[in-house]
Amino acid sequence: QVPRQASIVIGPYSGKKKATVKYLSEKWVLDSISQHKVCASENYLLPQ
Repeated sequence: QVPRQASIVIGPYSGKKKATVKYLSEKWVLDSISQHKVCASENYLLPQ
């Protein structure tokens, strides 16, 4: 099997950031659960 890389990181991240990864607020997870749908990630992007 080939290892897979995460394309979403939740919460603050202090390591080297990649252009192919989305860095999202924890609020995205909570809102997606409470609304019973996957919310638009663009509204929860953390500053790069």
